[in-house]
Amino acid sequence: MQYKIFPYQLQFKHPFKIAHTLRTQTDVVYLQLQHEGISAWGEAAFPPYVAENVETFKSFISKVNLPNNINSLEELHTYLYAVKSKFPQDTFSICALDIALHNYLADQFNCSISHLYGLPAIQKNTSITIGIGSLEEMQQKINEAH
Repeated sequence: MQYKIFPYQLQFKHPFKIAHTLRTQTDVVYLQLQHEGISAWGEAAFPPYVAENVETFKSFISKVNLPNNINSLEELHTYLYAVKSKFPQDTFSICALDIALHNYLADQFNCSISHLYGLPAIQKNTSITIGIGSLEEMQQKINEAH
C-alpha cells in the first residue's frame, strides 16, 4: 500500500474563539492510500491545543507499517489495534489512517462504511461549533449555517 500526504491550512470564514485561544485557521493533513487501483482518503485536523501536528503526522506515517491489503473488518480492527498499541500518543494521526483504511475497505467491497458494519444508511444533518462572541455575532453564524 502506497501513501501520499497533503498538508493544508483551513482558513475560517470567521475567527474562532474559545476560552483559551482565538484562531483563524487550523492545520490539517489529508492522507491518500493507494493499492490495486483503489484510492482511499482520510484526514486529521491539528488544532493548536493538541501535541500532534503535520510534522508529527509525517513522522508517524513514515514509521507505521502499512498493510499490504485489508480484506475484512476483522483484519482492519486487528491492524488498527496493533497500530494504536505501538503509537498510543498519535491519536489524531491514527484517526486519519483509520478513516482512510475504512474507506479503502468499503471501496474494495463497493459499499458504504455503514453497510460494512450492517448499519442502516441514515441521512444525518451535520453540526457546527460556534465560538465565543457577542450575541449578534453568534446569531449571524447560526443564520449562515442554514
